[in-house]
Amino acid sequence: MFRGIYKTFDNNGVVASYFANDTVIFQGCIYRCKAPTSKSPIQSPIKWEYIGNHVLYSGSNPPVSPKVGQSWEVNGKVYTYYYDGNNYSWVQF
Repeated sequence: MFRGIYKTFDNNGVVASYFANDTVIFQGCIYRCKAPTSKSPIQSPIKWEYIGNHVLYSGSNPPVSPKVGQSWEVNGKVYTYYYDGNNYSWVQF
């Protein structure tokens, strides 16, 4: 599941937990969680898989032939191209 930007704490101030297949953007890169953790990809690299660099495209139409992890900004909203294991789609975050 795409979780957006990596956060140390959730909106309630509780330490954020990540689970297998959670995908985040951390320091300009995209990572997929391989095992439950509350640590960042830098703090616990064995529990995270590097997917690729985060790229932002801006325009009224989505980019042609996007790559997983690419972001698209339109009218102040940001979407990331995501693959959940079955389908490709633009997910707003």
